[in-house]
Amino acid sequence: MENPFHFTGIASAPSFCNRAKECSDLTHYIRNSQNVLLYSHRRFGKTSLLHKVLGELDGVTPYYIDLYGTTTVEEFITSVVQSLTRTLSPIERTMAWLREKLTRLTFQFSLDPVNGLPVVSPSFHGGDQGPVLTELFHLLHSLSEKERLVVAFDEFQEVTAYGDPAFEKKLRKEIQGHGRIAYIFSGSQRHLLSSMFSDTNRAFYKLAASYPLPKISTDHFLSWAKELFEKGNKPLPDTVIREVVERCENHPMYVQEFLYHLWEEGLGNLGLDALEATILERRAIEFINLFKAMTPNQKKAVKLVAQCQGKKLFSSQNLQRVGFTTPSQATRALNSLLTRDEVVHNGSWSIADPLFKRWILRLR
Repeated sequence: MENPFHFTGIASAPSFCNRAKECSDLTHYIRNSQNVLLYSHRRFGKTSLLHKVLGELDGVTPYYIDLYGTTTVEEFITSVVQSLTRTLSPIERTMAWLREKLTRLTFQFSLDPVNGLPVVSPSFHGGDQGPVLTELFHLLHSLSEKERLVVAFDEFQEVTAYGDPAFEKKLRKEIQGHGRIAYIFSGSQRHLLSSMFSDTNRAFYKLAASYPLPKISTDHFLSWAKELFEKGNKPLPDTVIREVVERCENHPMYVQEFLYHLWEEGLGNLGLDALEATILERRAIEFINLFKAMTPNQKKAVKLVAQCQGKKLFSSQNLQRVGFTTPSQATRALNSLLTRDEVVHNGSWSIADPLFKRWILRLR
């Protein structure tokens, strides 16, 4: 049996752990053409969840659109067009259909040099792309008259950086009347997305039902991992699996990473402390760069949260230990990290990335 644990890319069975309730909830939203704002911390499994839900739909045509790295309205339109073409064939008929429906664009056809699959790229003619956007979403609306659709925008917060202050209003205008299309707005920058959908002055205010992705329970991790280790004739004690989940604070990617290495090397040859040290060493460049990008007071703030486990942060002793002279300094630094989603405040403070926290605790 191959190693079933997967900590890079998109997780699918058997690497996909549970999420039965989330799959059911999202499927019901989609079948009832309800819009959803799906958000979580980075690398928390939302993209894997989306692919699982969209891949198991029956009677609803899914369009998955990854907006990560898009910087302009033109790139947004290109991403939507390419999602449309991936579900249509043959390519000659698709090209003719696009030219008929999207008259303000011209199209080029090529083959992806990596996978050899056909790629259709639109060409733009300058000026305001509002009319192109209208044509494109009218096309989606016409498709939905034949069959219900779901359009999933992943990393949707990217649209805020397009440099077009009217784009959000234009987009809402196009999609708000689509009664047979469910739109999923998914992303990992919680504060940015929350502002987009809960600020009364923003175009997307109340446009979608908020769905924060919860942690997977320890019991679900335990039953899933235990079954896989037993199938592979590599039984692992329940106590070890529970300790892995606890160290990783139920973070799916990190749980998968620990279990991947335990599958490969076994517990006897690799204690959890040694495994954690190895993983932190391999991720050192990532964490160093994250730490370097912080201001001096932000660095003090993450040390404060890590060392105090989020409790009694503002006692004079704890503040002085990391170099703060006043509580207001710490408050400003924490709030700035909160807007960047590096820390979380739910009654107490915590660092969003549990292994970054453990790396911070090793600093001297």
